[in-house]
Amino acid sequence: MRTGKKLICFLLVLSLSAFAATGAPARALAGEEEPGKTGEGFSVFENAPAQGEESLPGSGASLRKTEEGEDGFISLESSFKGTAVFQNSFSDQLNARQKAFYQELDGLTLDRILSAVETDGYHTIFAPVESVQGLKLSGSFDSKRNFTPTGASLTQVQSLYTDLLAAVVAYRYDHPEAIWSASMQYGYRWDLAGPFTVTVTGVTFGFRLLYGEEEKAIYDEMMESARSLAAQASGGDYYTRVRSLHDLLASRCTYLTEEGDERTGQLSHTPYSALVAGDEYEPVCDGYSKAFKLLCDQLEIPCVLSVSKEHMWNNVKMDDGAWYHVDVTWDDRGETPVDAYFLLGDRSKIGETEFSGEADHIERNPYQRPSGHQNVVFSYPVKSREAYVYLGHDYAPLSFPDVLRSAWYYEAVEEVHSLGIFEGDEHGYFNPGSALTRAQFVQALANALHASLNEEDESAFTDVASGKWYTPAVAWAQREGIMEGHGGRFRPNDPISREEMCVVFARVMDLSGASSDFRFPDHSGIASWAREAVYACYGAELIQGDERGRFNPKKNTARREAAVVFTRWARSL
Repeated sequence: MRTGKKLICFLLVLSLSAFAATGAPARALAGEEEPGKTGEGFSVFENAPAQGEESLPGSGASLRKTEEGEDGFISLESSFKGTAVFQNSFSDQLNARQKAFYQELDGLTLDRILSAVETDGYHTIFAPVESVQGLKLSGSFDSKRNFTPTGASLTQVQSLYTDLLAAVVAYRYDHPEAIWSASMQYGYRWDLAGPFTVTVTGVTFGFRLLYGEEEKAIYDEMMESARSLAAQASGGDYYTRVRSLHDLLASRCTYLTEEGDERTGQLSHTPYSALVAGDEYEPVCDGYSKAFKLLCDQLEIPCVLSVSKEHMWNNVKMDDGAWYHVDVTWDDRGETPVDAYFLLGDRSKIGETEFSGEADHIERNPYQRPSGHQNVVFSYPVKSREAYVYLGHDYAPLSFPDVLRSAWYYEAVEEVHSLGIFEGDEHGYFNPGSALTRAQFVQALANALHASLNEEDESAFTDVASGKWYTPAVAWAQREGIMEGHGGRFRPNDPISREEMCVVFARVMDLSGASSDFRFPDHSGIASWAREAVYACYGAELIQGDERGRFNPKKNTARREAAVVFTRWARSL
């Protein structure tokens, strides 16, 4: 069965939409209030028409559209190199303008889309997004009154199309229930501002509803089934709920081994095919995966769609705070589901192969750059290396969502947090890999020593203003002779280096001298004024070298490293 599934998924992923520009005559956009005379055209970047056309239009639009395809998820040929930080959705990774476009999509309802007048098969919505209004573009018009940007405006339009497409991709992956987003066109609307200049008035999203008049009925039936199945799986602890969703889907579905007619092929890519039982519409890999995400969304379980070149499955965040792989498609082995692909880590073995080493499970960037667009890199959640371990009950909540139990510094961070030495940021994150600033360090020192701080205290340092959150701690450290500045400045926002940290700890703990003849391999790189303190801290077992034994004296102290040092110090008090 798996070989057949792989072949069908491969064929279907290859058929998923790519994006292209197409020429078309100007005509009126419909379905929204239109400021003045509004026309529509398709922008073609490759062919720059001659300038100086007569009878220029007063306004218009330039659009891009997806090729006709079953689902609208783009093909996945580019290599995946994630750079952005994934939290719980792809929208987390969008820039400000992309998020504005995403919010417009997120605010649309199927009823509003259905009520928009259909032109050339697309129900088109106009959105006067403030971040693009008033954008001036220079270019030319062809005999059909299509506008083509030139020069610097070409780059601006490429950026605009890129941001629109990034919003569309993020929206599709975050909202598998939005079956109306499967085939879309997107673009910008403009008014004429001069012989060769236009002013952008907003953006447009067009939806080609693949199921016609039945779109609403299909959507309503799908969502009713999702709510019913989620209710069935809502009991028990966190693991039990996730396992119930997995088993419900795997036991009620039969993998689509033949594409059948066009309608069957379209619905097999939607959650409908896996959620609604008793009909001829069965799912393929993305039908299973989208249904599983939709069910997880119903129970507020963080879940995302993950894609490779030939396959789709899910990433799920469990109650231990880590993310894991779930592949319902490969676990559908008949009436009784299996759990061979349930809550696995990247290094979990499938036979002799690690999960993330299987060709079907090598994650790819869900954005592929089309012609006339710039590149966008979406990342996935970082998964656990090993499979989830069920305790028979829920894990205790994490103090910080970005410090997992599997991290080597987990216990140290938990301890310094419980002692009130370290806190998270305004969003509740610890930011373990971030450099510890001098202000954060002095505040942690004051917390650890239970220093009596006066909010009215002021510091003599010229760069420490009154009323800052760290001012009382800096004033205390200066008064006690614990920390010194340079040239009258404290540099509160500068990172504290590893050797600087040792100097302060040696001063606070009244350490002196080296306990042995030990020397770090990079001894010569330690500043002369810090050497005694560094080796005193080593003798006190506050610090140690890296995997090569080096101290890295000039390296910024990461917050996770500081947590370990503060833990060792607190235990010695």
